[in-house]
Amino acid sequence: MSRNRPFRRWDRAGIADLDPTLAASLDGALRRLRWLRFARGAAWLVIVLAVGVAALGLALHRGWRPDVAPLVVGLSLALVLAGLGGVVIAGLAISLHRRESWIAAEVEEANGLLLDRLNTAVALADGDVATEPALRRRIENQARGEMAWLAPPFDDEVRGTRQAWGFAILAVVATVALFIHWNPFAALGRSVVDDVAPETSVESPETELAAPDVDTSELAEPERAWGEVRITDPGEDLKVTKVDVVPLEIEAAASVPIVGARWVLQATGGEPRVHDLGAPEDPRYAIYRPTIYVDELRLSDWDVVSYHAGANAAEEHYRSEIYFLEVRPFREDIEKSSGGEGSPGYKALSELSALIDRQKRILRQTHRFLARPPLRRLTQDQRKLVEAEADLRVAVDHAYAHISATLEHAPIADVLDNLAEAEEHLEVAVETLENDPDAAPGPEQLALAALVETRKSLQRTMSENPDAFEGQPEEPPPPVAELGERLRQISEYRDAESAARDALESLQAEQREIRDQAEQALASGDAEERERAADRQRQAMSELDRWGQEHPELAQELGTKLGQAEDALRDAARGLFEDDSAQQVGAQQDQAVESLEALGQGAEQEATERRLGDAYKLDQMLADRQRELEEMADDPGTVDREQAASTADQTERLLEALERTAQGGLGGEGESPLEEALEGSVGESLGQALDRLARAGEASGRGEAAGQAAEGLGEVRDAFEQSLPDGVRQMRSRDALGEAPGEALGTALRQLRRLSELESLPEGEAGERAMGEALARLRRALDEGPDSDPSLRALVAEVEEELREVEPLEVSAVLQRLLAAIEERREERAAAMLDLPEATDLTHIDLSELPAEYRRRIEEYYRRLSER
Repeated sequence: MSRNRPFRRWDRAGIADLDPTLAASLDGALRRLRWLRFARGAAWLVIVLAVGVAALGLALHRGWRPDVAPLVVGLSLALVLAGLGGVVIAGLAISLHRRESWIAAEVEEANGLLLDRLNTAVALADGDVATEPALRRRIENQARGEMAWLAPPFDDEVRGTRQAWGFAILAVVATVALFIHWNPFAALGRSVVDDVAPETSVESPETELAAPDVDTSELAEPERAWGEVRITDPGEDLKVTKVDVVPLEIEAAASVPIVGARWVLQATGGEPRVHDLGAPEDPRYAIYRPTIYVDELRLSDWDVVSYHAGANAAEEHYRSEIYFLEVRPFREDIEKSSGGEGSPGYKALSELSALIDRQKRILRQTHRFLARPPLRRLTQDQRKLVEAEADLRVAVDHAYAHISATLEHAPIADVLDNLAEAEEHLEVAVETLENDPDAAPGPEQLALAALVETRKSLQRTMSENPDAFEGQPEEPPPPVAELGERLRQISEYRDAESAARDALESLQAEQREIRDQAEQALASGDAEERERAADRQRQAMSELDRWGQEHPELAQELGTKLGQAEDALRDAARGLFEDDSAQQVGAQQDQAVESLEALGQGAEQEATERRLGDAYKLDQMLADRQRELEEMADDPGTVDREQAASTADQTERLLEALERTAQGGLGGEGESPLEEALEGSVGESLGQALDRLARAGEASGRGEAAGQAAEGLGEVRDAFEQSLPDGVRQMRSRDALGEAPGEALGTALRQLRRLSELESLPEGEAGERAMGEALARLRRALDEGPDSDPSLRALVAEVEEELREVEPLEVSAVLQRLLAAIEERREERAAAMLDLPEATDLTHIDLSELPAEYRRRIEEYYRRLSER
């Protein structure tokens, strides 16, 4: 499918099928190259002008005396030529062309984490290599995932531009110093009056151009020391059990001697544990192989542990990527306690797990951002981190509303309290990322710990109250009276919040007027005016106190901010009554205004959160109505006319309440699809179907109308989902508790390999369950993934049967035989894939025709793969 994008090549047609994000990145890189070339050309133009002016000054100083008119003409002509030179330089920069492959290679060279994906995506999109579209899109998606954190390319161009401007600045400084010291134009003016002999104009020692007091060797940027630390094994996040052992492989390399290395482990909510690795034998390269014993960390199910490595070389400190270990309960325990896949409890666990995964990604990106030198930390990257954390804060709000709506009859008070605590930590993290990014990992880790504790609390609640979660999806719709009471409460609270916010806005306007009146009274020294301002301030205090009494529920939610506002107004009133200085009274008045504005913002935030919760509750009620209408459509004879009319009336009232609640939007971008659906053709057809349902006399008519109404409610609920923020919808679109087949296979093999290394299984139920979990995961991977193989599935079944009968000391041999068979089979399949038939559709590439740089990158890429 063809895609339009801004990047084009002028030597031949551009790549039309490249991902827009990748194309935009290449386009930005080319623009950066053009700007660098223009800046360097401008620097050399400045150098030429400075040298020309200096030569003119030196000639005048040595006695050259031209006529003034020709000199002015010559200087004017020089300025015109300089302007033309600038236009030529700009034109050359704008017309600079480079192939996408060349630009991609430069971007890859500056960003090792791309691992040649961008080069490969460009080559595949160019049509040089024929491949499956799915594989090509997968490579493009992988490359696109790194786009937001790319370092800018063309470091050599940057150094060249800096050097050119260094010389330009030096030339300008030297020229200015020459003219200040010699003032050659003054000598030119004197020559109009009398002819001064060159030998008497100046002393001979001053005829030499003094060298500037600048060390020009500093203009050439010295070779900067480099270093890198990587955790090459496992090199990814892992899901482990409490008895797992995770071997690490840490590589450190630097251009200067490495004086020490360490790796840091931090459990959620705990302090970092630093493990010293010591200095390596080879001062410039080292490999360390420490081991994480999960059982020694005293972790519980759902805990998350982060770890990374670091090394010191000379005065530099280098850090690796940060990775996470997540302790997962056995799959059987998750499904048993939550009520199984599809139940509200399982969905809530999945939603919380998705939030945790997002916070882990933000922590990783923050860690990566802070690992850069301060001068290479781009403002746009910091802004993206702030936006990502703020988006997660919104997603937590939606999770709070969603869980409280779908599990409102379950004992989840502790779960919601922990989720509210996570919201507070996320707010602090957003502020810290904006103002002091170096301190951001602290609140980010606290937010992650609060989310982890929320998930653990939910798991614990489900285990202790299984009936409250298993019965949730089958609950009957609430009776008409209860439904009416709920709608009345929603409407009354919405009206009360609106009135409270209006009162606060009026109080804020009053306080601003008091501040202006106080400032005028202090400026004029009018004591009576100041006393009137003090009386108004005292009245404002009374109004704020009355506001708290009239809106007790909202006042309780805003307790801290309300207390701060009351204190600020009290101080402002005291300052006006007690004859404080003008400066102090002004500061007190400003604080009073700011505290009331903060109180208003808090009230707005509470209203938004309450409206969001109401929207989810109404959506849940519509789900009950939809299920009731579907049952009515399947068997209309069991429903009489009065019951059908009542259902239609309830549904209409719910839709009206949802429409009013959704008027402020649900956090999504652009126009709300929900409002469009309710106000457009969907809402109109749904209203007609409900009207026919209420008036239908025959059972067949009721069944048809109920079916159409159920379909309409389904469209409304789909529009509700589409109105949510993109991050929330993506989070709920996948099962965060599940595993991809490839991930399941890797985890299963790692767990089985660990068990095979033991002399015998751990005593008790833990060892048997660990074995059963690993084999079950292996079965799922072989059934669903690309490694599906009937012979291997049969072998796994045979091994499971054999393990039931063997002695504990013989388990290791049986597992080793299974692992050897799996590895042998995978090697056979790999060899079969390389033995391609002659009639193949693959396009073969003559590597000798590829550029040398590209060949080198391909060889390096596969060398690293082979080492891995």
